[in-house]
Amino acid sequence: MSRAAPYNLLDRRIENELVPLASRHNLGLLTWSPLASGVLAGRYAHAGSAPENSRAASIGGYLAERVTERV
Repeated sequence: MSRAAPYNLLDRRIENELVPLASRHNLGLLTWSPLASGVLAGRYAHAGSAPENSRAASIGGYLAERVTERV
């Protein structure tokens, strides 16, 4: 079974274990959501403003906890 790992400026957890593991075994990585479901692309004014039926809203609170208001 293959899984894609979120990897972006908001979620860098794969750097702790998966990146070193892949490097050690000459494996490639397929990451998921490099733009944090549009939040890092500026699609939404803030993470909590994503429409209910969007991918950004379905991910849960981790995006809203890491993004601050634009100034």
